[in-house]
Amino acid sequence: LGFVLLLLFALGFVLLLLFVLGFVLLLLVVLGFVLLLLVVLGLVLLFLVVLGFVLLLLVVLGFVLLLFVVRSGIIRRFFLDFFPLFLHQDRGSDIIGNGPGRIGSDEKKDRSEQTENSERTP
Repeated sequence: LGFVLLLLFALGFVLLLLFVLGFVLLLLVVLGFVLLLLVVLGLVLLFLVVLGFVLLLLVVLGFVLLLFVVRSGIIRRFFLDFFPLFLHQDRGSDIIGNGPGRIGSDEKKDRSEQTENSERTP
């Protein structure tokens, strides 16, 4: 009887040990999956941050290039070369314009001529 009780005790102890070991292994597997998921999410987040910085850099470079193009007058020359419709025909200067032929300057000239004429006449 004592031998059978000892055998049952040993069997119960082994089963308990296997249960604890299985539980620990299951916990390790779950933790491994969680850590793997965190690593993957961290890499995705890092990729998104790098992509955001690259896009921000491209936007800044685009603005700098646009500023350079606008300041150098390339667009104005392009429009004057390819779209002469934008030229103010009687003066030869453009609507966007530099020069005396801008829209609106004719009215100013007419007013100044009227005031000169009114000053001359007694």
